[in-house]
Amino acid sequence: MFSKSDEAQREYKIVEVGDVSSAYLPEMEKVLQALLPAVNPHFRDILSQSRDERGRIRAQIFVGLCEDRVAGLVQIFYRQWRNNLVANVDVLGVLEPFRRTNLGIVLMRQAISAAMKVSAQYKLPVVGVVWLVEPDQGPLDSWPVRRVRMFEKMGGQVRRDLRYRYEGQSYPDGELIFWYPLCQEFSDVDTKSLAWLLWQFGQLPEKEFARRYGQLDSENIHQKSSVS
Repeated sequence: MFSKSDEAQREYKIVEVGDVSSAYLPEMEKVLQALLPAVNPHFRDILSQSRDERGRIRAQIFVGLCEDRVAGLVQIFYRQWRNNLVANVDVLGVLEPFRRTNLGIVLMRQAISAAMKVSAQYKLPVVGVVWLVEPDQGPLDSWPVRRVRMFEKMGGQVRRDLRYRYEGQSYPDGELIFWYPLCQEFSDVDTKSLAWLLWQFGQLPEKEFARRYGQLDSENIHQKSSVS
């Protein structure tokens, strides 16, 4: 068992897992099951399709290692949007023994850095990083509340004017949308547009989006939203 002083002194190594032959895959699958028991391990499928038909990167996975043990991971998807690049942090998790050690922040910064590198590589302006988290309900020291505060301290925007909902979701009241703008022009993009981006990342039916959220005004994506 680690003490709090031990936790503060831990050092992490961030490694990109680039193909299905990685020795870290079995451990990554165990980590995903521990963090998200309802989600089937899918890393092999993602890595085998991590580039599009033109050879461009569309997914990346990074792991945080502590003494060569997978302590946390982040999975990122990319897509073009209005001749720009948007990144979606699809999975970001840290095992319980390694929380309160800033590994979550380190992994999130890695995701932002990776998005900027992909942007530079393909000469596409990156406008931001979008992701979902469970509602920040419960005691102040609970993981959902601490995670939301962690992202806010990094400069992320938690959008509370719209909850993201989809079929089979684990949270009946929906999830919070977070937006980390990397371009001033898109810092106040409206929340429904962010929901639409997440919907596209999830490859969900367009008609279902309209039924849940109404028609999207694609010409008014800079409509000011409530940001906490």
